[in-house]
Amino acid sequence: MKISELVNKNLVEVNLKSRTKESLILEIVDCLYRNKNIKDKKAILEDLLGREKRGSTGIGEGIAIPHARISGLKEVVLFVGLSRRGIDFSSLDGKPVYLIVLFLTPLLESELHLKILSKVAQLLNNKVFVKRMLECSSNDELNRILKQDGIEKENFLRVLSPSLPKKEGNLSKT
Repeated sequence: MKISELVNKNLVEVNLKSRTKESLILEIVDCLYRNKNIKDKKAILEDLLGREKRGSTGIGEGIAIPHARISGLKEVVLFVGLSRRGIDFSSLDGKPVYLIVLFLTPLLESELHLKILSKVAQLLNNKVFVKRMLECSSNDELNRILKQDGIEKENFLRVLSPSLPKKEGNLSKT
């Protein structure tokens, strides 16, 4: 599974309005509900906020990856958003968060949840890719970067994996 395959044009937002972590998570959950990606807003909000109470998902460098495993969820849901003001997320480095990648997985899919978390972290470790996302001025532009450039980055990461042979042909865009 590629993270870029999980990107939905209705679940990207370059102008998140919230000023606090709690209101930001509510804003995203409202978007997921409006787009019919989730059914129980209240339970999902409680799960996400409960996860934050156990430890911040602000990983530093202006990035947060809120996530939860959800009972009754049928498929993975991914949301990517930008906060222009920055939000105090109690991040490891104490800096505000500008890029938020929130995902939900079905409750019984713990292995899938960990794989997605790992792949998202790998993609967000690329400072050039993150900078390009932060510079997006429209939802369409952010969606395009996540869909097209994200695929290239994921292929690049796969090609560089020690367990796979390097093939130069894999680095070109399709």
